[in-house]
Amino acid sequence: MLSVDDIFTFSDAQLAQFMQHHRRQNGDFNLPIDGWDKLSMHGRQQLAERLKAQERILSQNPAAHSRPLDLDQLDAHLRLVSEGENSVSQVQERMQGRVTPPYSEEDQLRDLIDEESEAFNDLVCDSGRPLYPISLMAEVSRNPEEYRDKLRPFWDYPRDSQVSWLVFQRQLKRWHAFRNWQIDNRGLEVDDGGFPAYVEMMKRLYTKDGYDDGVAKIEADPTYLQSGWAYEQRIRRWQRYHQRERDCNGFSDYVDAVKRRLARHGFTQPFQLQEDPTLQDKLTTWIEYLCFEYWWLDRYTDSIERLKPDHDRRWQELVDKKIPKPHETQESIRTTPSSMQRQREDDQAWEVKMAAESEAKRAYFLTQKDSSRLSIPEEKRKLMLLEATKKILAAKKLYESTKQRNDLVTNFIRETFAYVDAKRDAAGHAALTQWVLEQVPLVEAESVQPDMTAAGPDTKSGKRKRSQDDANPEERCQKKRKPGQTELPRLSRRGVTGPADLGEACQSPPRTVLDAHYMTRDDTPGRPSRQANPTRSVRSSNASLTPTQGPRRSARIAARQSHSQPTSTAEHPRQLRLRSRADPRQNLRTSHLPRRTGAAAVSKIEIRERQRSAQVRRMSKRLDARGK
Repeated sequence: MLSVDDIFTFSDAQLAQFMQHHRRQNGDFNLPIDGWDKLSMHGRQQLAERLKAQERILSQNPAAHSRPLDLDQLDAHLRLVSEGENSVSQVQERMQGRVTPPYSEEDQLRDLIDEESEAFNDLVCDSGRPLYPISLMAEVSRNPEEYRDKLRPFWDYPRDSQVSWLVFQRQLKRWHAFRNWQIDNRGLEVDDGGFPAYVEMMKRLYTKDGYDDGVAKIEADPTYLQSGWAYEQRIRRWQRYHQRERDCNGFSDYVDAVKRRLARHGFTQPFQLQEDPTLQDKLTTWIEYLCFEYWWLDRYTDSIERLKPDHDRRWQELVDKKIPKPHETQESIRTTPSSMQRQREDDQAWEVKMAAESEAKRAYFLTQKDSSRLSIPEEKRKLMLLEATKKILAAKKLYESTKQRNDLVTNFIRETFAYVDAKRDAAGHAALTQWVLEQVPLVEAESVQPDMTAAGPDTKSGKRKRSQDDANPEERCQKKRKPGQTELPRLSRRGVTGPADLGEACQSPPRTVLDAHYMTRDDTPGRPSRQANPTRSVRSSNASLTPTQGPRRSARIAARQSHSQPTSTAEHPRQLRLRSRADPRQNLRTSHLPRRTGAAAVSKIEIRERQRSAQVRRMSKRLDARGK
C-alpha cells in the first residue's frame, strides 16, 4: 500500500498508470492509499481533484471501458477520519466489511443481460420499439462489435456510456422521457398514487435487489422516503416548465408547434394528435416521438451556436500567442496522449530546473564557502558562478514558459468543455433521430398489418421470430390495456421520476461546488442532503457491476426468482386529468438547480449517478471542515 506522500510525487501520467493498474476486473478503481488522515485540507482537495481529473480522462478512453472511482469507499474513508478515527488500521477494519468480492465475468454478463431483458420488456410493454429482437441479446452481448451498425443510434451514446451494447436501458430512458413530454405538453396530470405508491415502488425495488436493510427501514418508518419523493416532485415541476414546446397555451398550440418543428426538419407526412395520448394509434405516437427527439437535437444545435463564438475566440487567442504546436489541433489537444505529453514536458522542465538549482548551490559552495576555495583561481571561480547563474536562469525560463503554455492549453480545454459536449451530443442525437425517422414507414406498415408485432424493427413477412428468449412481452402487455391505447409512464423499476437528458445528464463528472448564481433554464433541482437519499444502496448495472454492500449475485438471483411478479402498476392504470393553469414556475425560483439534466423517468443508472454527485459534494464539504 502506498502512502499519500508517494501519490503526491506521481506525475499525472504516473497517477493514471497507477489507477489503471489498480482497476478491478469489473472496471472499478480500488486504490491502496494510506495516510488520508495526515493530509491538510489543501492536500486533500488537491489529491481529490487530481484523482477525479484522471478518472475523467480514463473514462474518455474508448479502449478502457472504465468505471468511476469507488466513491462509496472514499466517502466512507473520509467520513471515518473526520469523525476522529485516525488509526489507519481502524479505518481499514471498518472498510473491509463493506467490500463485496467481485464475481466472475460470466456472472457479470448474466447480470447485465438480466437488466437489459427487463428494460426490453418494459419498453415493449409501453409500445416502444427496441433496436433489435431480444433473441439476439446473448450474441450481441458477447460480440457487440459485430452488431455495431444495428446498435448505432445508442452505440456509446450518451457520450459517457460505458458498456456499448446496453441499448435497451437507454432506449427505455428516452421513451419514459417522451411519455412525460406527452403529458406535460398537453397540460395533463397523472394520478400516480402519490407518496404511498412511491413507498410501495421503492419497497419492491429494494426487495428485487435483495436490499433487506432498506426494506426493513421502509417498513419501520416509511416517512424516511418523504424527502426523496419530494425531490422527484420538484424535478417533475421543473421538467413541466422547461422541457416542452415553448409559447403553447393549449393543446391546439402544441399541435401547431409539433407540425412546425417536424416541417423544419423536412417531415410533412399528415397526422392528427389526440388530446388524450392514450387514444392515439402507434403511428401517430411514433411521429410525436420523432418531434420529441428533434426537440432535443435542436436544443443541442442551439447550444453549439451559442457556445461556438466563445470557443473560437479562445482558440484564436492561443493561436495569436503561438501556443499550439504545428501538429496540434483543437481536437488533438483533448486526447489522453496529448495530456500525458504535456505532463511529461512539465516534469522534464521541473527536473532541469531542480538540477540547475542544485548545480548553482554546489558552485556557490565551492567558490564562496569551501575552505579550499582559494585553491581555485579567481577567474575560474567567477566563471563557475557565471555559468551556474546562466543555467539556472535558463532552466527557470524554460520551466515557466512550459508551465504557462500548458496551463493555457489546459484552461482552454476546461473552459470549452460545454461546446465539445454539445457537439458530441448533437452528433449522437442526429444518428438517433435518423433511426426514429427510418422507423416511421415500418410502423406505418405494421399499422395496416395487425398481425405484425412491434417488438423490433427486424421482423419479416409479418411474423416475429420466436425463441426461448423471446416470450412476446407485447402480447402480454396488451392484455392489460384496451386495444388501440398506449400506456403512459408507469411506476416501475425504472419509473422513478428524474433527469433523463442524454448527453448532458449521463455520468457527467460530478461538480464539487454548486453555485446557485450560475443557474440556467437547463438546470434541474439539486439533490437533497445525505439522509434524504432513499436510493443510496440501489445497485446499478452500469455504474458499478460489483455492489459495495448487500448480497452477491447468487443470492440476488434467488431473490429475483422468488419475487418474479411484475414490478409495475400497469394493472392499475393512472388516470389523466387536466392540470391547473397555475404558474409551473412556482416553488422553482428558490430551487438549487445543478447542471445537465433532462426530462423523464430515472433508472437505477441515474439513481447511482445522483449518489455519486451527492458523495462528491459531501466529501468536498468534509474536506473543507476538516481543514478548518
